[in-house]
Amino acid sequence: YYNMPAINGWEAIVESSLSPYEFKLADWWNSEEYGTNDFYNRDVTPGELGCMLSHYKCIAHAQSNGYKNILILEEDFVTMGKFPTVGVLEEVPNDCSILYLDRNIINPDKEIRISKNVTKVDYSYNNHAYIVTEKGMQEVIDSAILDNIIVSDEFFPAINGTSHRKDAIEKFYNPEFKAYSLNGGYFNQSSITSTTS
Repeated sequence: YYNMPAINGWEAIVESSLSPYEFKLADWWNSEEYGTNDFYNRDVTPGELGCMLSHYKCIAHAQSNGYKNILILEEDFVTMGKFPTVGVLEEVPNDCSILYLDRNIINPDKEIRISKNVTKVDYSYNNHAYIVTEKGMQEVIDSAILDNIIVSDEFFPAINGTSHRKDAIEKFYNPEFKAYSLNGGYFNQSSITSTTS
């Protein structure tokens, strides 16, 4: 395993050479078209920039080193003390791009149960514990994310075509990108939005 240093978005905003990637923040993100949602009515923050670039860095590193599948855990992940078996993982469809091991479900009525242990996801948040396949790595690398940096919680639903932000779907949607989740609470997250900066 690798403990990969994150990219500091505050530093990258001030001096772009401190990022290993050329990037552009999504100047279209701040939009009144989506109502009074404070999350949609503001610019992408430096912290969100650093988070998205850090996820991209993990994926790009794995892809360039020829890894077939990787597990990405953010620094605040918490194990629930159980892990998926080989049998459970074999239930995941072969077209999988990412596989959530924990998440927040936004549209439960649009989810499709594939098997006892696997769900094809709709709009989901949280990227603190997920697997990216070789296929998914290539799809992320081929996407327009570096030219349109948004928060990673919105990028993955947009490339999957399930975000509430239609403009994000227009920028990123790839019909071949398939997102699934394991049903069963393998990880949690220690950060609390209301108290963590």
